[in-house]
Amino acid sequence: MMFTEICAGDLLGHIFWVPCDPETILVSEYGPKWYKDFPTNKFPWNARFNMNKTGKWTKEDMKEVYKIF
Repeated sequence: MMFTEICAGDLLGHIFWVPCDPETILVSEYGPKWYKDFPTNKFPWNARFNMNKTGKWTKEDMKEVYKIF
């Protein structure tokens, strides 16, 4: 989808380029009820449709990328 009208928006004193009609984008991305809250505590985040296996880290790489705080 191509949006032609771009407006300037002020957020906490910073100017950002934003679509002039953001609701059109929200509806196209998230559907007509984009404003409704979805109960995320009931959402199965580890469902197979939400995961994509892309490979494995080496033991050396895991030391760099996996941190426990």
